[in-house]
Amino acid sequence: YTVAQLEATAPLHCIFGGAVEAVQSSTPAQRFSDPLIEVAIQRMILAQAPDEQIRTARQRTIHRVDQVIRSTFGEKYLVQCFGSTQYGVDSATSDLDMIILDPELGRGWHPSVKSDELPAVYNMKKVGWALQDGGFQRVIAITGATVPIVKFYDPRTRLNIDLNCNNALGCVNTVLLANYCNAWAPLRSMIFFIKKWAKSWAFNDASGQDGPSSYSSYCLTLMIVSFLQIRGVLPNLQSCAVGQLDKGTAGFWSKLKKDKRVWSDTRFESLDVVLQRGWTGRSMALSEAIYGWFRFFAYEFKYESHVLEIKKGGLERRQQPLVEGEETKAQNQGKADDKLIAQLINGQGVVDDDDAALINDVNDVAAVDPAAGVQPEDWRTSKLVVVDPFLITKNCANGVSQRVNERFVQECQRAVFLLEAGQPVDSLLGQKLP
Repeated sequence: YTVAQLEATAPLHCIFGGAVEAVQSSTPAQRFSDPLIEVAIQRMILAQAPDEQIRTARQRTIHRVDQVIRSTFGEKYLVQCFGSTQYGVDSATSDLDMIILDPELGRGWHPSVKSDELPAVYNMKKVGWALQDGGFQRVIAITGATVPIVKFYDPRTRLNIDLNCNNALGCVNTVLLANYCNAWAPLRSMIFFIKKWAKSWAFNDASGQDGPSSYSSYCLTLMIVSFLQIRGVLPNLQSCAVGQLDKGTAGFWSKLKKDKRVWSDTRFESLDVVLQRGWTGRSMALSEAIYGWFRFFAYEFKYESHVLEIKKGGLERRQQPLVEGEETKAQNQGKADDKLIAQLINGQGVVDDDDAALINDVNDVAAVDPAAGVQPEDWRTSKLVVVDPFLITKNCANGVSQRVNERFVQECQRAVFLLEAGQPVDSLLGQKLP
């Protein structure tokens, strides 16, 4: 088969059929280098990056939402953004993820906090009504999720927004990922391209709005950080999280299904502290890293025996081997809930790929005590396990079907083939371009 046939963006399994697993890469990742890839990716970023006008519009929206919340529920509350717009891997069309911070519950939902005694600001229906009164449109309160949110639209700035109350782990994750981005300069560019590639193959649709549920941007980012830790490019910023903490005064408590409370150790070191200790990462060009990432998931990663976990330095062994051919009840329920939410929002707002990371925590966090050090039973039937850095019993790839995981591996193989053939980086993209 010719490069031209592969460039036609047909899935690899459609070209090679059952023989796809016999196709092997021959070029060691450390030998790959193509400066033209880096130039092409920078051009893509420049074409889609938010300009000053968009950044100003975002600030206006944040200010207006903050005013609505403070005037309705009290001056003590603070509205803040988190997610990709805050660590610099967003595009001009990215939605805004916002949180209402409650200074009186800075440690989250401690078991002593009674859900039926929470202030009105935790009632997403009431928050939605306040936003409607404040001039926002397409307001949808999703109250049945583990992390209730309000989705709405700002007609003045034409921005879509997701707002939750006091799910502060999103803010902690944002700071952690920002430190990793600062540790290796090309990381933001790599995240941008991998997300673009995934969108082009319908692999970045966690809510399942346009097809089978696939990977959230957050999950893809963790997969990138894990790979770079394994290669020695990035440090483990959570290696300091050893020893016991007072759960009443440190960490963060999350509220899960049936009002179950789970505590997370939120300790990590800033990049400055790690550098002061003398850490130096392996030097790697962006093109080498992108090629290496595709090659890793195409041929090197042992899905049957390992999971990805950035808290453990990128890689951790499965306590029980993978059992293929069976999907868990949680996976099936997650996909059903994704479809329901997508149908609810269809025509009234845009479902962003990161939404499922907020909406579907109920299906991703297993009912296992994190302190026990036991991996959840559901992980045995998940081909890919990507562990959340703080909710360590959460598999961020839980809602992804085995079929989607198989297609993902096949398209990684295709990407390796094209890069080794010297093809331009945009030839890796599928037809479903964002």
